[in-house]
Amino acid sequence: MRARINSILTIMLIAISIFNVSTNECFAADISVKGLSEAEADFVSTLVIIIKNEGEAGAVERIIIGWNTYHDNTTVVGVNKFIEEGYFKDYIDDFTNAGIPVKSSSNTSNNTPTVEQNKKTRNEFTVEDVKTYTAWVIKDCNIRSGADTTYDKAGSLKKFEEVNVTGKASTGWYRIKTSSGVEAYISNSLITTEDPKKVTVQTVEENGEVVTTTVEGENPTAVAQVVEEIKAEEVPEEMPEEMPKEHEHNYISEITKEATCTEAGITTYTCECGDSYTEEIPKLEHVAGDWEVSKEPNLIKAGEKVKKCSVCGEILETQKIPAKTNMLIGIIIGCVVAIGGCISGFVLSKKKH
Repeated sequence: MRARINSILTIMLIAISIFNVSTNECFAADISVKGLSEAEADFVSTLVIIIKNEGEAGAVERIIIGWNTYHDNTTVVGVNKFIEEGYFKDYIDDFTNAGIPVKSSSNTSNNTPTVEQNKKTRNEFTVEDVKTYTAWVIKDCNIRSGADTTYDKAGSLKKFEEVNVTGKASTGWYRIKTSSGVEAYISNSLITTEDPKKVTVQTVEENGEVVTTTVEGENPTAVAQVVEEIKAEEVPEEMPEEMPKEHEHNYISEITKEATCTEAGITTYTCECGDSYTEEIPKLEHVAGDWEVSKEPNLIKAGEKVKKCSVCGEILETQKIPAKTNMLIGIIIGCVVAIGGCISGFVLSKKKH
């Protein structure tokens, strides 16, 4: 039964990660699965995917959803494995409040990235100022000192809390100012411009008539409750069977042929359903070696030197080496002088006799 629950939880997390991919890019190392059971290893591998797609905050949310549905030791082992690697350090209280027994980050100081290391992994971003406007938080969440989850936690906000938006970052996050005067950044998926104290809801009567109702109040929670009650009245007594969802591909990439300086490589993308496609990896640049003499020059003819790729040996550049003309001229002059000397000596000898 435990193995079955583990499998269901893993499948559910994978499905959630597929259908809730965020546009934010986030770094996540491949956590070691050494010593883990098959179910625990699958759980850890799934968390890596979720962290890469949604960041740590998204992963924490999915974990808590899964924990509330299936209380299982696999969740505890997987979460603690990430904490040992230095992740989720800002979310220990979130796990504890949800009832998930986790290790304190103070117990894993040897594996926790230092402040200097964290600075190196932070993503750079730019911010464009916008005309200040009001927005509301859609659920309890953290705010950050920078525009993604690689930055330190700067505080937290409660559902329906009001903030002022003052800028938009290149990551898609917003720069905000809270009611207490704190300036920080929040994910674009966590705020809305729709006032929670005034909500318009549409329902369809049995005769097909569309009825629009506006619910107002000072308490956003009470307004939300009234809206839910209005929507609940519209649900028929017998719900039709849910239509199966259309399969969405989740491709995993693998380099099936390494690129070299003579041939392009190949990356293969494969979905769990068996569908696949490939992309070409461009050829690598040649690595130029030192000049080599391929043909020595002589007294008459020029020589040649070449520069080859040190990896594949392909000739990249060719240059001429001048013939040894100066040496030839020297030899000729020497010969002329010697012959002239001999002739002069011979003439003088004849005159004396």
